[in-house]
Amino acid sequence: MYKLFKIPVTGIEGSEDIGINTSVRTTIGYSAANKEITVLVEKIVLPEVPTTESVDLRINHTEATFQTLLERTFTPADFPKTSDCIRWVVDYDVTKNEIVGPFNALEYTKTHATNSFSHRLIPRIIKQRYNLNLIPLFALDNFFKSAQDFDNSVLSVYTDNQGLEINDTILTGDLASAEEVDQAAATQYTYRFTYPHVHYEILNDAGKVISSNLPFIKSEAKATPFYEQLTVVPGDNSNPSTYTPAYGGDRFKVRLPVADHYNIRAIFETFYDNKMLPFSMDVVCINGSSNKSRLMSAGFDKDRFNAGQETNQNILQYREQHDKGGSNNTLCGVDSLRIATNGLVAGDYIKLKLNAGEFYSYSELWIELI
Repeated sequence: MYKLFKIPVTGIEGSEDIGINTSVRTTIGYSAANKEITVLVEKIVLPEVPTTESVDLRINHTEATFQTLLERTFTPADFPKTSDCIRWVVDYDVTKNEIVGPFNALEYTKTHATNSFSHRLIPRIIKQRYNLNLIPLFALDNFFKSAQDFDNSVLSVYTDNQGLEINDTILTGDLASAEEVDQAAATQYTYRFTYPHVHYEILNDAGKVISSNLPFIKSEAKATPFYEQLTVVPGDNSNPSTYTPAYGGDRFKVRLPVADHYNIRAIFETFYDNKMLPFSMDVVCINGSSNKSRLMSAGFDKDRFNAGQETNQNILQYREQHDKGGSNNTLCGVDSLRIATNGLVAGDYIKLKLNAGEFYSYSELWIELI
């Protein structure tokens, strides 16, 4: 695992259901050596009170026995990497005494998507399902289909520490050192440090940069005129329940003069150590026609590039046009496409959307025509 989190179970504002059942105790473990996630669910059996004795009901129970209800061991085979960018969720159904999942949370939330920001609300949409009869166990985030086993994954385990100590979730193995955070912090970390980030540049037909959101372009690589920098499109912070920060800065907007086509360069970056892991993103173009249906990252090998063995022309051109430093150090791939405007006029717009597996609108470039 790339990161281990433990997240205390909390409810949603305005709801009394928080996904905790005081009649069961869960024990969750992870072994990096064995590549296993283990789950044990036990029934909490409180001692009987003799009818001949009086008991102060205000005193918390400190003793109990435990009866095994369910045990399950998960291996990488339980989480098939059918595409890039999958978030697996595993729950426990108290009434049926069975594991729910692993299921793809992105596939689930796709049915709840109402706008381009919806998939940024994945954990919240999932949380709305929980009550005392359905409790969360853990979630597994993995972007790279090409990663081996649990490599590059983020494991978030949900813990009950709201009531009596005998109800508290027990973490074993490598999970004993998991970092405790809230859901927002875990989500932000996952998007920022384990998912690729997308940046954009618009080039003229001579290959010079017309507009970019990167600050370190060499002056000789800039076209004349060089138009405004791309600006980050933030989430809607007018409603705290739907506010979704633009993790990774993957949503940009720019105003450009009308042209019959635009040459777009997509720059992929990641904080993940292995820059060679390839991935792909499906292209959706609104009000324009793209010459590609998919953008690919073949992975960037810095050692190979420095040795003069790099052959990816997109990467070579990009590096020749930019000063070293800044986010250059996190480069993991470059690809390009051309968008035909098909007769659009000033006042119209084009939207380039990149989908990562079931993650719709993972990244967007919004071009206003002037």
